[in-house]
Amino acid sequence: QKLDIGAWKGKEFEGQRVPTLAETLKAMEKDPKRMIYIDIKNVDFEQLARETEGFHPRLILASTHYREIRLWKKLAPTSMTLHWMGGTEEVIENRFIDLRKTDFADVDQLQIHVKIDKEGKFSPSEEFLKEKGIELRKHGVTFQTLPWECRDAAVFKRLMDLGCASFATDYP
Repeated sequence: QKLDIGAWKGKEFEGQRVPTLAETLKAMEKDPKRMIYIDIKNVDFEQLARETEGFHPRLILASTHYREIRLWKKLAPTSMTLHWMGGTEEVIENRFIDLRKTDFADVDQLQIHVKIDKEGKFSPSEEFLKEKGIELRKHGVTFQTLPWECRDAAVFKRLMDLGCASFATDYP
């Protein structure tokens, strides 16, 4: 909380700090429609479940590790999850093999990171993304993408045409 996260953005943002989890949950109390993604890195899941009790239906735990998602859903079954992954088509396909073994159990949303080259070509390819979107929908999993460093609305439209239902972005 000592870190000034706003100063680099401009004088008017100077002094902004990262809120604690407790402060964030308190702010959520004001509006029952508010939801929160918690992108975990290294966490005590039992402690997180205790500290977020009462908010589980409004919480989406995001992780790249499927075993963490499975553990979390045992502790907070009314919460949602987002399983995110990037890499080559081969890497992503191998991760899908593991998910198929459990019929995508405990995964509510799945995010694939997409890179776009200077010619507008997607990696993973458009065909691959379309196939994954179809498969995810068959399992009731929301298909999300994160187009890296993208500000081009046309890219988001192309991804929607491929079946992407949700986006993450660094440029809202």
